[in-house]
Amino acid sequence: MKELSKRGEVRDQIYNALHQDMLLARLSPNDFELILSSARVFEYNANEYLFTNGDSADTCYLLLSGEVSLVAPFSEAGGYVDVGSLEAPRIIGASDFLLQQERSASVLVKKPSLLLMLQGKSFQELLRRMPMLVYRLCRSMAEMVSMMLQKPALPKLKLKVLDDFNPDVLSILPSHIIQQHQMLPLELDGNLLRVAFVREPTRKVLDALQEVLPGIQPYLFRISKRNFRWILQQHGISAPKSSDGLPAQGEGISPPGTPMAQGGAYGHPQGQGYAPTHAPQPVAQAPSAMDTKLAQELLNALAKQNQSIQQLHLQTQQALQLQAQQNQVMQAQVQQSQAFHAQALQSLQNQLASAPAVGIGGGGSNMSHSAMPSMEIKRIRRKRERLTPEQKRQRLSAILPLLQQMAQVGASDLHLSARQPIRWRLDGDLVEVPNAKVLGEEDVYELLAGMMEDRHLSEFEKREQVDFSYTIEGMARYRVNLFNEANGVSAVLRQIPTHIPSAKDLRLPQSVCDLTGFKQGLVLVTGPTGSGKSTTLAALIDMLNHWKSQHIITLEDPIEFVHESKKSLINQREIGLHANSFGDALRAALREDPDIVLVGELRDRETVSLAIETALTGHLVFGTLHTNNVVSTIDRIIDMFSAEQQNQVRGTLSEVLKGVVSQVLCKQKAGRGRVAAFEVMSVNSAVSNMVRQGKTHQIPTAMSGKNNLLLNQSLEELVRKKIIDEKEAVRRSHDESDMEARLQGLTSGQQRPAIQVTSARRG
Repeated sequence: MKELSKRGEVRDQIYNALHQDMLLARLSPNDFELILSSARVFEYNANEYLFTNGDSADTCYLLLSGEVSLVAPFSEAGGYVDVGSLEAPRIIGASDFLLQQERSASVLVKKPSLLLMLQGKSFQELLRRMPMLVYRLCRSMAEMVSMMLQKPALPKLKLKVLDDFNPDVLSILPSHIIQQHQMLPLELDGNLLRVAFVREPTRKVLDALQEVLPGIQPYLFRISKRNFRWILQQHGISAPKSSDGLPAQGEGISPPGTPMAQGGAYGHPQGQGYAPTHAPQPVAQAPSAMDTKLAQELLNALAKQNQSIQQLHLQTQQALQLQAQQNQVMQAQVQQSQAFHAQALQSLQNQLASAPAVGIGGGGSNMSHSAMPSMEIKRIRRKRERLTPEQKRQRLSAILPLLQQMAQVGASDLHLSARQPIRWRLDGDLVEVPNAKVLGEEDVYELLAGMMEDRHLSEFEKREQVDFSYTIEGMARYRVNLFNEANGVSAVLRQIPTHIPSAKDLRLPQSVCDLTGFKQGLVLVTGPTGSGKSTTLAALIDMLNHWKSQHIITLEDPIEFVHESKKSLINQREIGLHANSFGDALRAALREDPDIVLVGELRDRETVSLAIETALTGHLVFGTLHTNNVVSTIDRIIDMFSAEQQNQVRGTLSEVLKGVVSQVLCKQKAGRGRVAAFEVMSVNSAVSNMVRQGKTHQIPTAMSGKNNLLLNQSLEELVRKKIIDEKEAVRRSHDESDMEARLQGLTSGQQRPAIQVTSARRG
């Protein structure tokens, strides 16, 4: 699901969709503008829920295109079934909204759909001013009530569902429950369980299902008995002999793809299409005469055949015994898995019940690794419940005190790990949060679900990890990585200040700021993870934004610092939201008339090639790499290409490369935070020749002139100003012997020229 702007093509699409209806086609231009001003436009993908049974009804929807399915409770026995489909144009969810009650049914999107969402008083104002909309509302409500009043029948299971059946889902129910009630679990989607029954289930059957899986909402389907038995046979669960004459396991059973198996499950009356297990035998006539020799040969052949049959029977018995042993082992594993899941569910419920208001207690301290079974449990991929806006606000209120405390102490990163105490990074060290309890297996997801959009949740379910950003107005912005690991769901939150620091705040050397003066070329900012590369680039872009009238495009994953256009025009694009990849975004940037392009990360050969091409075409390109110094940065870029291409890349890189900044964060004295030390290379003719000829190891000898800075020089300057101590300088240096010699010179009274630090404004 994503929200669309009500302009351009989307506006025309809304107008055309409304005018396809006989009633809504009479809307005046003023009525059309009234609807647009009162609504938000959303595009839903297939298999997404518009809302679910029990949600608060604070909105209603106008279906403009596509198709949705109405999912309602199945009679008094319980469970849910597909009642029917609704096609555009249609008003959805209005009855519960007008009655101010919880949703009485769920709505599942079957095809990609375009919807207008109407809220609160705006919808009531539309009804008051537009009689045609009132008539459409009455008609839609009457049709939906008619559908709800009809006795629903279990929908027939499609053949594709059985072809794609995942046997892992069988472990969520005991085998005796599956056999006794002839039910087949199909998929676990959050708290929604899709399950097929041979016969229409009674209240007793669904109550038994609820006892095994508390809180589950069953979504019901119908399956033929033959297909049910075939599935059990394929996955080692014995099917009991029934009194209706149907074969037991292994007797006359056909796979779902055969015509005989399709009868009774996919549109034919139950029982049609079955073939009798034993066909009637013809009556043999008594022979009139038989030759003695021929009879003897026939008897010998029958004896050999009987011997072969006995051998085959013996092999079959051995195979059946082996299969029975395997079934016993499998059933023991399933029972152990069920016991573990029940224990984990009960533990999680206890944790949530005893968690403090700030949401960081988790109650998971009672569960240790030693209490877990030694067998490895295969995690079933499942979909999680989509939250309403009100539920998201409740989740945010649980983690907000922790984020406020993080901002107060000045922590850079927050680590939330399953079955671990909460930790954060202070001045480069990872320490436990005071008085924080151990988190449970799903507690991290519960805490962060309020920050996630539906697209983030879909990516997390698909890839088991997701990157996204979230802003809390007036406090900070956060870059979040949520991932699954052995203990459960974990996450790391990087705190990004909403205020962009100036070059003076960061103590940027003048040689770094001079790199913004080029009209074209490639400038790289490098360093290990968490060294402040994004902050340095944000300060440089902010400088350009203040004193140059240019078009700046940033490509980031995700967007970290948010820039407001001042003297320059700034467009920020997020990979995954506004473009599929850095490569696609860079190709598009060439057609967007940029002066400056910032690439958040040069991850692969394609991105590097496009960045160099962009610099060659007359643009200034800033990018980042995870390298430790100037020389390794150039070697890393060249090594991305094949041996046949490297000479050409060296020549091109020597022309477009304008400078490389390598930085590292150092811990200040007396716990005052961290400060960056820099290594800066400004490319001149000597450096360009070394890059072209592959003599990058000689580059440090050419970095003694103007606008160049060695890392040890920067560290020495920080020690001289008593910002860091000598041990920290030696620890961060790449040439410790040279650093120690410089520090000895400081103690002996030798003075070196100071490094010039730029001001916040240039010109």
